[in-house]
Amino acid sequence: MSETPEEQCASLLKTFNEMATKKFMAGQEEHGGDISDRDCLKESMGEGVDLIFYLLIAEQQKKDKEATVRFLEGTISLLKNELDEAKKTCDYYKELSKR
Repeated sequence: MSETPEEQCASLLKTFNEMATKKFMAGQEEHGGDISDRDCLKESMGEGVDLIFYLLIAEQQKKDKEATVRFLEGTISLLKNELDEAKKTCDYYKELSKR
């Protein structure tokens, strides 16, 4: 059974809280000090640029995977056709051998 919207929201918020806490604490350890002492606007601009790159790369990865799936589906289709032809040839020669 699938989750209700409320259950899904609760699950996603739990995951976010776990990720956010881990990320925040790692940032505190990496940069040290109080985050409110930092130039958050400047740093957020850099983070925004990083996010755009991540999104563009993720989009390209998705397109690449979709292209691979289409290629593999085409290959499977060709192999099925070849197998069908090989079976027909085999059946033909079986019939010939019975004569």
